[in-house]
Amino acid sequence: GTVSGTPTSKKLLRTITISSNTNSISFVHGANGVVLDSTYSRYEITVDSAVPSATDAPQLILLVSTNGGSSYHTTDAYNSTYHRHYSNGSSTGNDSAYVNDFALNHDQGSSATANYGGATGTIIVDNLGEASRTVFNGNFFGFGSSSYYIHTNSIGALANADIVNAIAIAFTNGDIASAKFKLFGVL
Repeated sequence: GTVSGTPTSKKLLRTITISSNTNSISFVHGANGVVLDSTYSRYEITVDSAVPSATDAPQLILLVSTNGGSSYHTTDAYNSTYHRHYSNGSSTGNDSAYVNDFALNHDQGSSATANYGGATGTIIVDNLGEASRTVFNGNFFGFGSSSYYIHTNSIGALANADIVNAIAIAFTNGDIASAKFKLFGVL
């Protein structure tokens, strides 16, 4: 058989590398070469080894802005759910929950010990720049602070249909000590 049509391609829009304590990172439409509108059919953000500065097992979260990053929505602004499964080699567990304080979370409880690897994952974003629901899907994995290997799938959206034009990623407590984040536009 033959395949017709245009193959999917990704364009790297921005890379952010953190090597010292930073409160959060952001991708803002129109800043630093970032495009967050209907130019691309979807967007992907990769998170490589995000290690927190805090020692109390914070979670990596995603927040959105509808005013170009001047402020980010927080408490009660989202509809989000996650499913997590984990194992330490002798016991396993699963849980899921609804949250409304952020668009995504990785619910890993990351260790501040850098050689544990931090949180790694991929975030897929659909409907950016549209006057409809912008949906986020996150797939994260890592070695948590309680010696468990953890995988989390999270999906969420802003509770209203406002146009999202900035995305921030942070830990629930403390700073990002080290990580690499990449934003791609997917044709």
